[in-house]
Amino acid sequence: SIGIARSLRSVYNHPENHRMKPYADLDPRFQHLGLKVGSFLVLLVVLLLVMAGVLLWRQDLLVSSVDFRVRPDRADAIQQGMDVTLHGIRVGRVASLRLGGDGLPEMTLRVREDSVKWIFSDAGIRLSGLDFFNTPFLAILPGNPASGPVQENAVLLFEREMTIGEIASRIETQVSPVIEEAASFLH
Repeated sequence: SIGIARSLRSVYNHPENHRMKPYADLDPRFQHLGLKVGSFLVLLVVLLLVMAGVLLWRQDLLVSSVDFRVRPDRADAIQQGMDVTLHGIRVGRVASLRLGGDGLPEMTLRVREDSVKWIFSDAGIRLSGLDFFNTPFLAILPGNPASGPVQENAVLLFEREMTIGEIASRIETQVSPVIEEAASFLH
């Protein structure tokens, strides 16, 4: 039994038996691991660059633009980043919304430069889409071509589209006298 223990100890203590093969050499999943990790990192960088490009494009930061100012009486339903449209086509966004020196709201609209040729000096801005089904947006009312081209940083006139409640109130004030007259006629 001592001889067997010595022979096992000599086998165990032999330098060749201490060097086991690394796990990566035994498992086929680890073959070409560097290539797989490198490919993943390259794909990740490309994906991040595409996402950054889409974000810059969506924010209109890759196109030249012109700023206009608008002084609404109140800024409810207006948000920074809100779309600005011309004839139903998105041509810009609200770049900033803040209180002016007189305490009234002041916003800056950033409109793509290629769309400015269709906006004239008597142009206006209308807050639209205030019903239950739409997202509010600012629509440019282009104005009259005879008034001449609009200048950069011009102050555009502001108006609100009437809400359903305002329309109902206006109809009520116009219809009430008719109903009262009809009621007095029937009595």
